[in-house]
Parts: sequence; C-alpha cells; structure tokens
Amino acid sequence: MVAACQMRKNNKQQLKQLNAGAHECTFLELDRAVYEDLHAVLSRLTSDENENNVWIELERIFHDCCNALEYLGSNAVTDEIRHAYGAYRCFAALVTESNLLQEYGIDRGDSFLASLIAEDQDFRLVYVLWRWCHDGATDSKGFGELAYQIMDIKELSSLSRSYINRTVKGKKVGIDPDSMLSAPEDANFEKLIRVMFSLLRCGRFEEAMKLSGDMSARLNAALGIEHPIFAPTTVEGIFEAVATSEPSPYYVLMSFMIRGAWDEAVNWMYSYCINLEKKPGSDPQSLYRFFGLVTSVFRVLKYDHDEDHGKNLVGRMIDVLLQKELFSLIPLYASLLPNDDALKAIWNVMPYVKSDGDRISFIAALNDAGFDGEQIAFEFGRFRVVEMVDHAGHLRWIYACDDKKLVNAVTETNNVLRHYLLSEMEDEASALIDQCEKLKLVDRLAALVKNENSEPRPQWVTTAGIVIDEFNNHCLYLTARTNATNFAVECARAQEIARRKAMDDRECEEWPRESDLVGLSQRRARVERNQALQERSKLALDACKARTLDAITAFVRHPGWRSETKADWGRCEQLKSLRERCYANMLNMLLRDLGMCDDAETILDVLTELADEELELYKDLSVDDLSRFLLDVHTLAGHALG
Repeated sequence: MVAACQMRKNNKQQLKQLNAGAHECTFLELDRAVYEDLHAVLSRLTSDENENNVWIELERIFHDCCNALEYLGSNAVTDEIRHAYGAYRCFAALVTESNLLQEYGIDRGDSFLASLIAEDQDFRLVYVLWRWCHDGATDSKGFGELAYQIMDIKELSSLSRSYINRTVKGKKVGIDPDSMLSAPEDANFEKLIRVMFSLLRCGRFEEAMKLSGDMSARLNAALGIEHPIFAPTTVEGIFEAVATSEPSPYYVLMSFMIRGAWDEAVNWMYSYCINLEKKPGSDPQSLYRFFGLVTSVFRVLKYDHDEDHGKNLVGRMIDVLLQKELFSLIPLYASLLPNDDALKAIWNVMPYVKSDGDRISFIAALNDAGFDGEQIAFEFGRFRVVEMVDHAGHLRWIYACDDKKLVNAVTETNNVLRHYLLSEMEDEASALIDQCEKLKLVDRLAALVKNENSEPRPQWVTTAGIVIDEFNNHCLYLTARTNATNFAVECARAQEIARRKAMDDRECEEWPRESDLVGLSQRRARVERNQALQERSKLALDACKARTLDAITAFVRHPGWRSETKADWGRCEQLKSLRERCYANMLNMLLRDLGMCDDAETILDVLTELADEELELYKDLSVDDLSRFLLDVHTLAGHALG
C-alpha cells in the first residue's frame, strides 16, 4: 500500500484531471488495499507471534492510509479520514511504548529517566501518554484548533463581573472567566477545562499556567478552599483525566491496550458496538474493522478475554468484509473462531460468492487458513433436494475444486440431473449439461481414468466409469428429446406444404372452366414450386427422422441408467423411475411423429426394438404404458397400411 500511496503522490496532476467516478474508484482501491494489507499482517502474525512487530506494521498501514486519504482531498470520505487517523494514533501509542522499552531497556547509562522508563511501568505509561499528547499537538489533525479558543476567553475576561459576589450554591458559571464557578457540569466549565488541556498538548505552557492560575485562584476563593489539591493518583486516573467528555473510541481503546488490559478492552469494544447499533444512521464499518482487527490480534497472541465478546467482534469484521465483497480475506478471520462457529461463518458467506474466480480464491484462502477448502466446497455444493436453493450455483463450488474432486463433481451433477428430469425441468437440465461441457468435466475425468495404470484398479476408477456412463445417458436423453421435437416440427411443416399443394392442385383442375389462361399459368407455376418445396421437405423430413431414430435408439440402448449399485438404494430407485417415465415418453413421442407422416414401416421397426431380448426394454415400462403403446402401434399401423 505504501508503494501505491507514493504512486498516487507522484501522479498528482494526472489524478486531478480525473472525473468524479475515477476518484471514487481510487478511494475504493485504497480501501481494498488497506484491508488486504491488514490481512497480510495478521497472516504473518499467525506464523510469527511477535507482538511488537504487529503494532509497528499496523501503525505504518494506517499512517500511509491517512496520507493517501489526505491526498484524495474532497474525494475522500470525511469519516474515513477520522477513523484512519484514530486508528493510527491508537497504534502509535503502542509503538511508542515498544520503542521506549527497546531504547532504554538495553543501555540505560546513568540516566535516571531511562531507568524509570525501563523499570517503572506506571511512569513509562504516563511518559508514553505525554509523548502521545505532544505528537498529536504537533500534527495538523490534532487538537491545535481548540487551543486557539483561548483568544475568545481572553476577550471575555473584560466583561462585567456583575455576579462575582453570588453565593456558591446559587447560580451557574458565567461566560466571564473571572466569574464564580459553582457547577462542574456547566458547559463553560467544560470548555475551560478543554482549552486548558489543549494548551498543554500544544506546548503553550506559559499561557496554560497563567490561565490556570487565574482560574484556580478565583475558583478556590469562591468555594472557600484554601489549599486545593486535585490530581489523579493512578495511571487509570490520568488517562481518564486526559479524556474529554466524549472521548474517541480509539483513545479509550488505546488506554486499555497500553496498560495491557486486554479483557477490559474486549468488553468495552463489545459494549460500544451494542450501544452504537441503537443509534440510527450510524455507519460503523470502519470502527468494526478496527475492533475486529484488534480482537483478532488478541486471539492470535492468546490474550485472555471474554470468548463470546471476542467471537462477536471477529464476526463483525467478517460481516464488513462480506459487505465489501472481500471474500478471500474472510477465512483467516474465521479461523480465529471455534471450529463450529468458523464453519458456520464460512457457510453463511459462500452463497454470496458468485463468480468462479472468487470461488477459486476463496477455496485457496480456506486452505491457507488451515481448513480443507475442497472438502468444505464439496459439502456446500452437495445436492440437497429438500432445500430450496440454486442447485446449479451450489455445484459450481465443486467445479471450482481441483481434479481430485472430479468424481464428486460428476456424481453430484448426476444427482441434480436426476432431480431435474424427474421434476420435468428439462430446460434446467440442459443448461447444467452445457455448463459441464464448457468445463469439460467428463472429458477431464475420463482422461484421469485413462492415465490410471496401477494394479489392481482403484475403486475410484470403477466409480468414475459408472458416473460417466450415467452422465452420458442423461445427455443422450435430452438429445433424443430435442430430435423428437424437431421431427415433430418437420412433420407439421411437411403436412402444411402438402395441404397447400393439394389446394393448388384442386384450383388448377377447376380453373379451365373460367377460361383465364394467364391465371391458370400462374397457378400451375405455383404448383410446380410447391412440388419442389414438398420434395425438399421430404428430404429434410427423412434426414430428421433418421437422426431421431438414431438418437432414440442410442438413448434406450445406453447402459448408463442401468448401472445400479446396491450401496445406493436411492439412486437405483431414481434411475428406475427415469427409465419407466423417459423410455415411455420417448416411444410415445416417436409414435406420434411417425403417425403424423404415416410411416407404417418405421412404426413396425419400433416393435423390434421393444421386443429385443437382450435390451429387455419392455421390462422397464409399466404394464399400463406398455399396453397403451402396443394399442397405439396397432391402431396407427393398421391405419397406415389400410
């Protein structure tokens, strides 16, 4: 991402000429780069549990993000700038403490300050807070703006001191800093405290001391306090004293993390998210990203924290990644959850992964995260007839696996095809077969079987032969059905041509009585054209009939639907139903088409196929279907021969 940011800076003039849409794309690219960089850091952390390195890398990422967002200017989302800066400042405090330990932990010399920093944790934390405040004050995005409000207070100091003598329990504070302060909840009191703190942060100590002296003297006099002593006595108190009335969540989280209060940090993040959900119109994606990232680091480093709260925060991170369609980043965060929760989270994401490329990347990411990506994809893509899901879409998960899952891919495809055909969903079945042929699933599996030379033959080779035969039988059925439909269309077209020719012939026979030789000539020419058209139609009809007969014969003779296995009773029953229904349908379609063209000879040839003892096609038909078919053959053959 650093290189990307530098590239954008080097091409500043070019980017200024881009339109608004291009700027938006630039911001989206930056946002994606941040997520990918965070993912890379967390991936390295899982193999190298070095806490110091992870904070340094995360600080660098958000620092670069701030610079890039600042460069984008008005095209960057204001909230994103605020969130990126807050995240950077949070990690900066942790990096500061880490650097202090490294700097003073080895060679302290004679420095008393170095010894305190290295040995006294409380002193070190206060020192880090001071450094953090000082660094923030020098930053243009820090608290410098608030410090300039002292000018307003100085102007107000010349106002009338009309209520300086009011009683302590009486009125509220006025806008005059010399007036009495009686209510710490008062807005002006809060403002004075904020201005005082901002002066300190910006290094304007003399002005702060002068303002503090003026305010303290009058406040103490008004309250009757002779020797006021107010100072926090713990590190926690100091952090709370520094915080404003509505502290940034990044500051609060930093105050927990820098003290090593990991459990408190997770509990606070969880509570903050719950409260944030109650606020209408909030867009917490960036905050959820940060909380999820920090919690993920805690879980990798095995810091003690509430398990349920930790799972919730990591789950929010996964939800954000899902909304941004960064699917390949999700498995790493899912791996930080307990196994059942991880699989559930992965399972919930997979329906939203639509493209084949994203599926392949997701499976690879699952493998990198320690899951069995191919097995998860197979389980998700398996056929589930009781579920109202996009079966073809689910199958694509199995298709995205490597060749080791080819047998499973063709097997599950056959399961879906049987369901489609039994449900009379031939169009869906054809679309699924087209999809498989584009991926060359069966060809690839057949090549694997052909290249397998080990003895004895593995079981998967036998299974592959069975599923390939069944798939081919499905293809032959749909091909035969298509040819039979085309044959019916050709028969109807031939009948229409014959009807028009017969009509023209009758008109020509009647025309001489009208003594119109010109009209008669025109009609005879039309008869000749219809005659030629009829001859061409007959040739097309004969060719279509031959293709249909070949397709139906190949279909009913193929052994794919007869390759039953005792181990799979459900498959055997489905194939039995398919044979009974589809064989009868194809024979009836053929009989209908042959009846349309009065082809008695071919009708009788059909009976030969039906009576073939080797094929035993008659055993696959029900008694009612067989009786009805034989009766129709008898009727049509008698009509054609008669």
